[in-house]
Amino acid sequence: MRALQEMPGSAIDRLRASVPTQGAPSGGGPRSAPTEELVGVSSGWTPTHALWAGGMTLVFGLIVCGITAWLMRREEQLDSEKVLRLIGVPVIVISAVYILILGYNKEQITPVIGLFGTLAGYLLGRTSGKA
Repeated sequence: MRALQEMPGSAIDRLRASVPTQGAPSGGGPRSAPTEELVGVSSGWTPTHALWAGGMTLVFGLIVCGITAWLMRREEQLDSEKVLRLIGVPVIVISAVYILILGYNKEQITPVIGLFGTLAGYLLGRTSGKA
């Protein structure tokens, strides 16, 4: 939780900058840093909520992978390419959602989402060469 609060340029910093503090002048004057209580009350999305949502996303991802593995056990002919696609794509999607929930800014998320897109494109576009 402390790591989310100390990240430069994160959603927490943007939120702190946008929330007026108690007793601050309303017309463009200098603002002091808002208190934690004010940030949590006005936004409805605290670092604790982000951690819980991220944790629940990871639990959901584990459940999806478990169901996928259970369904794959019932398959008669299963090659490694099919296993990689069936497990890899949900892992990539859940990982991308998890990173978005953590509240990184646009400059931090863009390369990671690009990498996830590259991996998903490779997994879905790759063929085994069997005719």
